[in-house]
Formats: sequence, structure tokens, C-alpha cells
Amino acid sequence: MKKVMSKKVATIKSEKCLYERSFLMGCCEIKPLPVVAKGKLVGIITSKDVLHVEPSLIELLSFKSYNKRRDLLWLNLLILFN
Repeated sequence: MKKVMSKKVATIKSEKCLYERSFLMGCCEIKPLPVVAKGKLVGIITSKDVLHVEPSLIELLSFKSYNKRRDLLWLNLLILFN
């Protein structure tokens, strides 16, 4: 089981906007994305959830970057302030 499971799980705070959640899901190919509040799991968001609420975010969900360094920096900042 340890070989399959990752020790660090990417999460996002419940107060983050849908745009940030979609970017994180697309950039890191994390689907579904755990949502936390005060260190506790409060929900899980999927790409289907995002598209149901805001179909125009489909481009972020299928994000394929040509500038990985810039996007990883942005992503690290997003995770740092998560």
C-alpha cells in the first residue's frame, strides 16, 4: 500500500476561489482535490463539479503548460499560502 499512496497530499483551503482550485487541479493533474478548513477535510472537489458551476474553466482543468518553471513557481506560492 505504501508504494501506491503518496505521503504528501495536495489540498486547498476552503476559502480559495474556484479559479485557484481549477488551476491547481489542471497544473498538477490532481483530480479529485481535497478541500480543507482548519486542517480538517471538509470536502472533495472534482473537475465535474467545477464544470457544473463554471464551464468556462475547462481550459484551466486541462492545462498543459509550455512554461513549467513559471507555473511551478506560481503553484508553489499557491501551496505556500494555502
